[in-house]
Amino acid sequence: MDNNKNDNFDLNNFFTNDEIFLLKNTLELSENEIYAYIVLTQNPYSTITELAKYADFPRTNMNRYIQRLLEKGLVTLNEIRQNKLFTVANPAKIQLLINEKEIELQNKKQQLRSVTEKLPSLMHSINCLKSYRRSKGKYRNGKKYAQDIYTQAFSSKELCSYVSLESSHTFFPENEEKYLTIQDTKPSKQVKEIIDKSKISVEKASEYSKAPNFDFIVSPVDMNLSSVDILIFDGRVAIVNLNKKISICVLSNTSYYKNCKAIFDLMWNVLI
Repeated sequence: MDNNKNDNFDLNNFFTNDEIFLLKNTLELSENEIYAYIVLTQNPYSTITELAKYADFPRTNMNRYIQRLLEKGLVTLNEIRQNKLFTVANPAKIQLLINEKEIELQNKKQQLRSVTEKLPSLMHSINCLKSYRRSKGKYRNGKKYAQDIYTQAFSSKELCSYVSLESSHTFFPENEEKYLTIQDTKPSKQVKEIIDKSKISVEKASEYSKAPNFDFIVSPVDMNLSSVDILIFDGRVAIVNLNKKISICVLSNTSYYKNCKAIFDLMWNVLI
C-alpha cells in the first residue's frame, strides 16, 4: 500500500463518485496514480522530476506512478534532446480500456457459468475416487494415519485441496495449529483450497489465510463431496473420508496426480 498520499489532494474536487469508482475499480488505478494523471494533464510534456515537484511527491514514487500509467497506455513518452518528457495519451484510450475490461468480464462470466454447470458432474467423478481404494492405492483407517498424511501435505512444496473445513476441523482441530507451525518454519509452501460455502468453513479459511502463501476460493455451488478432504500434493492424491470411522486412501500415481492437479488449476483459474 502506498502511504505517500498528498493530504491536500481530494479526488472529489476533480471527479464525481461514479467517475472515481470507474477509475479505481475498472481501470485499477490507485488514488496517487489518478493524481499523477491529473498533474500531468495540467502540465503536459514534463519530466519526472518536474511532475514530482508539482505533485509534492518523492521522485521515485512519481516515477512508479507514471510507469504504471505508461503500461496502461494512458501516458506517452517523448524523448526530446535527451530529455524524457511525458504527456497524457488521447482520452479515447480510457474508453478503449473500459471496453477491453467489459469484454474480459463477459468472458469470465461465461467461463463461470460453464464451470457451475459442470461442477456437479466433476464432484461426482471426484466422489468416485473411492472406487480406487484397495486396488489402486494405500487405504487405511485411523486418525493417526490421517494426521501423518496431513503433516506430509502441509510440508509439501505445493498443496491443492477440495475441503469442507467445517467437517475437517471437527475431526482434526489440531490441523490449524499444525499448519501454522509448519508455515512459520517453512513459509515458502503454497496452499490453495476450494472450500464449501458454510459459514464456519469460510471463517476457518480466513484464519488459515493469516499465514503466508495460503489462498482459498469458496465454491459457488454445493460441493456435495462424500469425502471431507481431497489433498493433491507431491505426486499423490489423498482422500479423507469421515463416515462411521476415519479412513484415508492415498493414490500414488504420477499420471493420475497430474490430471487431478490440472482439473484443480482449471477450476481455480475460472473461479478466481
